[in-house]
Amino acid sequence: MPDQGLSLLGGARLMKHRRIEALLPFAVVAAFMLVILLFLPFRFKFEFDPDEGIQLIKAFLYTKGYALQTEIYSDQPPVFTVVLSTLFRIFGPEVLVARLAVLAFSCLLLTAGAHYLKLFHGQLHYLVALLFLITLPGYPELSVSAMIGLPSMSLAMVSVLALGVWHRRSGRGWLLLSALALALSTLTKAFSLILMPIFALAIVASVVKRGAEGRFSVRALWPAAAWLGVVISLQLVLLLALIGPTGWDQLIGVHLAAQDETFEARKAVEALRATWPMLLLALVGGWRSLVRRSWSGLVLTGWLILGLVALFVNQPAWWHQHILATIPAAMLAGITVADCLLYLRGRGKTLWPPDRRAALSLLGILVAVGYLAFRIPGHLEAYKAKLPNLVDDGELRVRDYEVLAAMAKADPEGGLIVTDRPMFAFRSEREIPPELAVFSRKMLSTGWLTEDEVIAAIRRYDPRVVLFGRFDLPKVRSFVQGQYELIYAYYPFRLYLRE
Repeated sequence: MPDQGLSLLGGARLMKHRRIEALLPFAVVAAFMLVILLFLPFRFKFEFDPDEGIQLIKAFLYTKGYALQTEIYSDQPPVFTVVLSTLFRIFGPEVLVARLAVLAFSCLLLTAGAHYLKLFHGQLHYLVALLFLITLPGYPELSVSAMIGLPSMSLAMVSVLALGVWHRRSGRGWLLLSALALALSTLTKAFSLILMPIFALAIVASVVKRGAEGRFSVRALWPAAAWLGVVISLQLVLLLALIGPTGWDQLIGVHLAAQDETFEARKAVEALRATWPMLLLALVGGWRSLVRRSWSGLVLTGWLILGLVALFVNQPAWWHQHILATIPAAMLAGITVADCLLYLRGRGKTLWPPDRRAALSLLGILVAVGYLAFRIPGHLEAYKAKLPNLVDDGELRVRDYEVLAAMAKADPEGGLIVTDRPMFAFRSEREIPPELAVFSRKMLSTGWLTEDEVIAAIRRYDPRVVLFGRFDLPKVRSFVQGQYELIYAYYPFRLYLRE
């Protein structure tokens, strides 16, 4: 009887330990979300990036009944616009609603990534990887910015996780979920299209590995072909359902034209330079995955390599696009560092004299510690200890809100406005000409949006107020000055009222 009691006690402890292990990824991600909600000053931040205003105004116009592509100009896929529009219909057109939606996507990415590493590696691996992920350049701000890059990567991570579960347990349902998640990812932001060949090759490798002889055969191609067929079919069906059969040239035209242009900075490359120690650890992890023939590691390695190629080839590569490569890099670096820690812990008291592997493990840990010691202080600067999301601490810029107040005074009825800063239109719940929804540097540089077209829109819609605060448009300014009165001028803003 005592032995039976001890056995039951041990079984209860084991069950409790397993429950804690199962809940730990969710607890870590929940803690990250709580820190963001309490200490990251995003509630009162007017705009993290001009792309926020573009994404928000497209969703606002879509809510008003304008059609994507045929009426609302859009150079990005439609899923994020439709998601935001649905939320705006439920909760109202608020910036906070969109930012909380992106925070939910960020938590989904962290959770899916943790479970992927837990499935193939272990608890320590995903904890280290999560530390690398949340300290990526700008990751806290990206987690609450109403932009499409992080939601796209979040859905891609769900696709990776579903693919991993299929690799381990089989089941066509997981393969279907992977295809659905990747299709949604590519229709959120098209840069995740680079993952389609990587995931297809991973499916082929998995089928070959499961084969009786472990050799390639033509039959091994069928699951990958079926998966690709489902992804492409879903993409086509959703595009037809959401934007119809016309206007698809908007999704690719301006991006192809941009490859021939020269832009001021390749900010994604600057972010990559800031993370070079982590990238080095990731490449070590990729090499070890190749040597070990680790299916899970090779999937992340392929993602990293193609992500780096895309960032260096694509023009322009903005700062927020670095996550296309740094997210898989963070996961590979987490695998590398956790393996180093586990090896040294396994050596115990016999670390001296160190062998070659122990020396390399120690070097890897020192690189990781040095990198995190450099990254974490700058990362913590983004947070404020005064609970700014509950109380406005008075440190916020007020200029943008002064412009909003001037707009409201000049046109209290909230009529249509022409502006190169769509965030001002959205925050004041004003419509803009739908053909000017994407008022961006890329559009102007490539000639897909011209000053003549802006002037034509002003003539056609005859707005009571016109606001410029981003681009120097001398031809438009000359036209507006002949028709409107300048009522507010504080660099870079110029607010005009129709006489």
